[in-house]
Amino acid sequence: MNIAIDARMILHSGIGTYTRNLVTNILDIDKSNTYILLGKKEELSKYAKKRNVCVKEFHSPIYSISEQAIEPLKLWNTEFLHCPHYNIPVIYEGEMIVTVHDLIHLIFPQFLKHRAAYFYAKSLFKLMAIRTKKIIAVSENTKADIVNYLGVKEDKVVVIYNGVSEIFKKDAPQEECAKLRHKLNLHAKYILNVSNMKKHKNIEILIEAYSKLRKKGIEQKLLLVGGKKERVEELQIYAEQLNVAEDVISLQNIDFEDLPLLYKICDVFVFPSLYEGFGLPLVEAMASRVPIVTSNVSSMPEVVGNAGITVEPNDADSLAEAIEKIISDSKLRENMIKIGIKQIEKFKWQNTAKKTLEVYKEEFV
Repeated sequence: MNIAIDARMILHSGIGTYTRNLVTNILDIDKSNTYILLGKKEELSKYAKKRNVCVKEFHSPIYSISEQAIEPLKLWNTEFLHCPHYNIPVIYEGEMIVTVHDLIHLIFPQFLKHRAAYFYAKSLFKLMAIRTKKIIAVSENTKADIVNYLGVKEDKVVVIYNGVSEIFKKDAPQEECAKLRHKLNLHAKYILNVSNMKKHKNIEILIEAYSKLRKKGIEQKLLLVGGKKERVEELQIYAEQLNVAEDVISLQNIDFEDLPLLYKICDVFVFPSLYEGFGLPLVEAMASRVPIVTSNVSSMPEVVGNAGITVEPNDADSLAEAIEKIISDSKLRENMIKIGIKQIEKFKWQNTAKKTLEVYKEEFV
C-alpha cells in the first residue's frame, strides 16, 4: 500500500508529539508498505532515509485555503491518507483515516480568536465525519464527544491511546538534577504546570489557588513551563494582582531533554484544564513519578485513574486544598506515585503504532 501521512505539524507540541511518535514507531514496525510523508523536507529528512519512505513537499499552513484547494492534488497516487488532525483536504478523492484529539473548537468556541474560525472548524468536522472511513480517538472521552457532537456511529470510531516517551521513565541522578537547577536558576521547591498556557488550560485558577496556599505559608514556588510570550505576560500581570508574582516562575522554549528533569525536581504536578482530549503532560508526570492534581472533567480522570486527585476545575479552594494535601502527606505522595507507575503501562507509543497499523490493514487491505 501507498500510505500518505500529513506530517506538517511534526515539530509542534501536542499533535506534533503524536505525529512524531506515530511515524517513528510505525516505520520501525512496518517494512512492507510505502509511506509518503507530507511536509517540509528539512523537517522530515531523517525519515526519508528509510527505504519505504518518500517525502513530498507540503507547505500549506494549517487551516489555510491552499491546504484545501492546491496541495491535495499532490496525493493522486496514494491509496489512502492519514490525517493526524481534523483539517482534512476536502477535495482529496481517496480514502481517509483521521485522528481526532479533541473537539475543543466546537465545545469551547469562545477560546477561538474569531467567529469565522468556529464556522470553519464546524464545517470541517462535519465533512470529516462523512468523508473518513475510520476515526481514531485518543481517549474514550473523545470518542463519546465525536459520537455525541458529530452524530458518528460508535463502530466508526476506534480508541487508541497516546503514549509517553521512555525518557520520562528514566531515573535521574541527583547530580543531573543539580545541573538542571543551576542551568535554569531553579533553587527552590516547586509546584509544576506544563502546558501551552492557552485560556482553556485554566492557569488563572491555578495562580489563584497558589495565592491561597502562599497565605497559608507553603514554601513551594509555582513553576509554569510553556506558553507564548504574550500569554505569559498576561499571566504574570494576574500574578501581580494577587501579590504572588515573585513566586510564579515562567519558563519557555525548554529543551525536550530537560523536561523530564523539570518534572522530577517538583513536588506536585497541577493540571486544572477545562477540557482535554487526552492530556500528554499527565502521562509525562506519572512516568516521571510525580503526584498529580487535575480536573474531574473530560478525559483527565480517564487518563490519571487513581494516580491523581481530581477536582472541579473552577474551584480554586478545592484545587488549593488538593495541592496542600499532597505536599503535606508523604504517604499519600508515595502511594500516588506507585499507582501512577502502574497506570502508565496503558500508554505506550509502540502500542499506538501497532493498533494504528491494524486499523490500516483492516480498512484497506
